Amino acid sequence: MTRKIKYSFDDEIVRSFAEGQVNAESIADLVSDIVHNRDKSKNVIKVLFDARKATFGGRPDDLKTIARKFNYYSGKFEQIKVAAILQNPYETAIYIVLKEKLKSISNLSFGVFSTESAAIKWLK
Repeated sequence: MTRKIKYSFDDEIVRSFAEGQVNAESIADLVSDIVHNRDKSKNVIKVLFDARKATFGGRPDDLKTIARKFNYYSGKFEQIKVAAILQNPYETAIYIVLKEKLKSISNLSFGVFSTESAAIKWLK
């Protein structure tokens, strides 16, 4: 499967973009890629995940794959902040369920937004 998620690093925020159908495994792989390719001197990671052009191709139960990946890497950081930008109701509901699954990770904050400006303001 061709990855439909791309990312880039800037000074403060990792910007990632998804389009087409993505699944839990591809999102979990994105988490791994960002962790392995980040600036190792930074103990805080902020990710802007723009999924406005993406659909989630899976079931809500598949979200545990993503939650496990975040849990695995959470010990490597003082703080992790992820802002997901979404535009349709189904994906918004899926990411709200994911947010609930991530609540037990004390150094992780996960926000769901409909605009890029709101997401960036929250990340900063």
